[in-house]
This record gives sequence, C-alpha cells and structure tokens, in this order.
Amino acid sequence: DNEFSIANATVQVEKVNRPPRWRQNPVILADALEGIDYRFDLQPYAADDDGDTLAFEKVAGPTWVKVSSDGILSG
Repeated sequence: DNEFSIANATVQVEKVNRPPRWRQNPVILADALEGIDYRFDLQPYAADDDGDTLAFEKVAGPTWVKVSSDGILSG
C-alpha cells in the first residue's frame, strides 16, 4: 500500500536579520608612526540595526596589525 497525503503549509517570517554595516566607509584611521604603539577603536564606526552584538576580526592586512573581537585595532 503506497499511501500518501498532500499538505499545504504557510510560512511567515517574523524578523529578517540584517547584516552589520559601517557608519562611515571608508573608515579613516589616524597615521601610525614607527616606534609608537597604535590603537584605534572600530566600534563607533560599525552598527547593527537589529541590535545584535558585533564581533570583529582581521581577514587581511599587515602582520603587525591586530584586531580584537571587540573592535580594537592595535599594533
């Protein structure tokens, strides 16, 4: 016996998660000077319109530049 049934379903999306965005693009960084520690906070330049917590990471760049998950760029 090959019994089957057909059902209709309705899906309603309650909330769409929007991606984070830069408030300023490009972000203009202060000059880095040799021999002086560098620090820059990226957090004020990023926004998540859904109120989600932002997390930062470096995907490319010079080896001396570090980016913490809370948006502090240093080197």
